[in-house]
Amino acid sequence: ETTWAMNRVHLWYEHTDWRPSYYLMVDFNQQNPHDYWKDCLRAHWDTPKYLWDGFRFGDKGYPALGEGIGEVPNTTWLPRCKAHHYYSGANTIRRPQSWHLPDICTALSGLGAMMQLAVLERATELILLGCDLYVPDYHENFMVPNYTDDFRQRDELDNITMTHMHEIARRSSPVPIYNATIGGALEVHPRVDLLQIIGKEVEHAS
Repeated sequence: ETTWAMNRVHLWYEHTDWRPSYYLMVDFNQQNPHDYWKDCLRAHWDTPKYLWDGFRFGDKGYPALGEGIGEVPNTTWLPRCKAHHYYSGANTIRRPQSWHLPDICTALSGLGAMMQLAVLERATELILLGCDLYVPDYHENFMVPNYTDDFRQRDELDNITMTHMHEIARRSSPVPIYNATIGGALEVHPRVDLLQIIGKEVEHAS
């Protein structure tokens, strides 16, 4: 299968031999450890990837990026969506309402951009994993304890934004989207059991 991963997924690599077919990072969290984003890129240096072009030469809106990391191999550089990147899902007047392919909309979440790119790469279906939405105990929202240094209590606003992003994807995607996350609060897409899907693939291959 073609797999996609994003952001600090490399923190999990010590537990698995799996690596994604494609990698994406289009967001920058200034509350994360300094230069964390460079570790993300170095962990996927040879992986085909899509990155925000601000990581290449810096961005005046994000002084912490400095002069950027320069050129990176196997990279397609993506601009931020100028139309509405900074409007949250709670802004019911100016928030986005649809994808606008072939241009990639980076509004609301990098996950939305990743789904659009998967569609452009001719995916026949999208199966999401790790899309929990947030719970009140912010420490439980991430796959490893040191994933982020940002523990602001913002679960309600983030859940509104992420839910709206998924609703846009459901309306806009030309292929079906399924949620294989174990538990979590995301109920926009039909639920599937990833282990059953993997089991069927293995049985078919054998």
